[in-house]
Amino acid sequence: MLLGKNSKAHIAVLYKHYESLQKYDDKILTDKDEGGRSVLHFMSSWGKRHPRLRVTCEEREECQEYTVQEDSNFDGKAETEVYFVTLEHLLTKINVDDKDLLLEETPLSYAIRSESLGAELKLLQTKKNECNQLNVSNDTVNIIYYSTLLGYDGVFKLFIAEQLKNFWDKAKIVIARDLETPQSLAHYIVRNYPVDTAEQNRYEQLIEYFKQIKCIDDTEQSGTSLYKFPKRMRKN
Repeated sequence: MLLGKNSKAHIAVLYKHYESLQKYDDKILTDKDEGGRSVLHFMSSWGKRHPRLRVTCEEREECQEYTVQEDSNFDGKAETEVYFVTLEHLLTKINVDDKDLLLEETPLSYAIRSESLGAELKLLQTKKNECNQLNVSNDTVNIIYYSTLLGYDGVFKLFIAEQLKNFWDKAKIVIARDLETPQSLAHYIVRNYPVDTAEQNRYEQLIEYFKQIKCIDDTEQSGTSLYKFPKRMRKN
């Protein structure tokens, strides 16, 4: 980080003065530090950390069941809106494929290494990367777990619909928050519907997605609580 000490924009990222970055002119934003790192490199590695989860897999008769042990170091909060807005602003000014002079790494590499999942997903969307091979794996479970709980609905746009359907046909993700009564990830998103109006739109999109792939039903016998929601959130 010392290599960026002479750059006003890089220092703003380090102190999380994100709003100021939206006011700087292009010359300041496109400056690189002594290691050839752009402000986008810094921003991509300075997002909220999403620790890798402990995931165990057990073969069931009908599917593979992945049990997620949540990380006690994670506070359960999503990336801030100002972070995403600033990141999107930088993506209009800086080449997403720029490589540093140290290890010839891109901002995406920085995001992955620092476990900054919000930045990783935003960069993938910008690059229009499509995950053609969605394998049932611990990495996939890690991404889908966080994306669902935190309302990062953009992750599902990165995967081909048929690939996602195949994933859910083969796998069941269970949250082991309460080991005596574990619940599936799809059920969790329904039962923990947010009170905050600003969050509800994102969660409704996720619920619509889960309904489309038949992970959620709207009948009392189904074992979910979706039937308690207003009719506009149920299947037609």
